[in-house]
Amino acid sequence: MVRIWLGLVIGLGMIAPASASFGDAWQAMPDKLRTGCVSKATAMGLGRIEINVDPFGSPSYGIAVLTKRGADRKQSVAYVCIMQKKTGAFEIGGEFPLR
Repeated sequence: MVRIWLGLVIGLGMIAPASASFGDAWQAMPDKLRTGCVSKATAMGLGRIEINVDPFGSPSYGIAVLTKRGADRKQSVAYVCIMQKKTGAFEIGGEFPLR
């Protein structure tokens, strides 16, 4: 009986650090996506943007939507930013108007 309890306690002790690192990994992906998309947008000269990160993305891509005021300042425009999870490469799609 003591062996069973001891095994259970040791097993649970090993799960706790793994679940903490799993949570850290889930937080690291949106942070990496936000940083990479802002860097790419800056390099493209998009100016001041707002970024909304999908916290999960798809199985292959991290996804974010970048928004800003259009050139005429009457209409907002959006861009989709993706990060390929496998390679870490970032891409930003073309501008499209929001209604």
